[in-house]
Amino acid sequence: MHIVVGGIGHESNTFNPALTPLDSFRILRGKELLKEEPARTLLSMGIDVTPTVYNIPFASAVVEKHAYSYLKSELIREIEKAGETDGICLTLHGAMIAEGIGCAEIDLLKTIRETVGKDVLISASLDLHGNIPVEMADYVNILTAYRTAPHIDVIETRKKSARILIEAIRKNLKPQSVIIRPPVLLPGEYVVTDAEPAASIYRMLNEVDGTPGIMDSSLLVGMAWADVSHAGASVIAVVEKDKYVKEARKKACKVARAYWDNRMKFRLEVESGSPEECIEVAKASDRRPFFISDSGDNVTAGAAGDIPIMVEELI
Repeated sequence: MHIVVGGIGHESNTFNPALTPLDSFRILRGKELLKEEPARTLLSMGIDVTPTVYNIPFASAVVEKHAYSYLKSELIREIEKAGETDGICLTLHGAMIAEGIGCAEIDLLKTIRETVGKDVLISASLDLHGNIPVEMADYVNILTAYRTAPHIDVIETRKKSARILIEAIRKNLKPQSVIIRPPVLLPGEYVVTDAEPAASIYRMLNEVDGTPGIMDSSLLVGMAWADVSHAGASVIAVVEKDKYVKEARKKACKVARAYWDNRMKFRLEVESGSPEECIEVAKASDRRPFFISDSGDNVTAGAAGDIPIMVEELI
C-alpha cells in the first residue's frame, strides 16, 4: 500500500493589517517529514510512504499570495511525482486565508482532488479552531480534528487520521464526511474543553463514535479572528459509506444543537474587564507583579501585537 503525506497549515488573522511572507514558514521536506506524524504511524504499519512538503503551522496575518502559491505548487508537484497512490494523508489547520484567494484549504483540496482523481481516498487532520466550509467534504473523504483546547491531542489526532485512512482502504470502504454548521462563533478563549459547558458537549462525540457506520466525529469551535463568511463552529461525522449518512447527520445535528443551546453559557475562565477596569484592579491590588493580558491583541492568535490602547490608558 502506498500513501502520500504532506499538507499546508496556517491560522490566518484577517484583522492583522500585515501579510505573512514565505520566509516566515518553517518547511519540512523528505526524510525530515518522515519523522513527523502521521508518517511515523503509517511507517509503523508497514505502509510505503512518500513525503511531500509540510510547514509547521502558526498564527499570523493573511498569507501572502506568492507564499501560498509557492507552497501549493511544490505540494502538487510532489504529489504528481509520487505516481499511483492508494491514499493521501494531509495535515492542515482549517483557518488558512491566502491573499486574493480566500479559503486556502478549499483551493488546495480542490486542486489535489483534481490531481489524483475521485477514487483516491484523502484524509486530513484539522485544528479545533478551523473554519470549515461544508464544501470541504466534496474534496476530502475523512476529516478529523483535535478535541482539546488547549491542544494536547495534536499527535493523537494525526495518528487517528492515518489509521482511519488505512482502515478504509483495507476494508474497501468509501468514507465521506458529513458537516453540520451551527450558527455560533466564539473566541477560542471562551471554549476550554475540560471546563463546562464544553466538557459535556465534547463527551457527546464518544456516543457518535460508537454509532454503527460512523468512523469518527469532531466538533470545531472555529476561528473568530477571521472576517470570512465561513467562520464559525462545525460538527463533522465520518461515515463508512453512503447508507450511514442519514444517521450521521442526525447525530451531528444533536451535537450542534447542544452547542447552540449552551452558547450563552460559554465564558472566560479568568477574571476579565475593560482596559480601564483592569488597570483600576491592578492599582488597588497589593500583589506585584500584576499581569494584564490584552486578549484582543493576542499575537498567539495572529494579531499584530502593536495596539497602543493599554499603553495609552496606563499613561
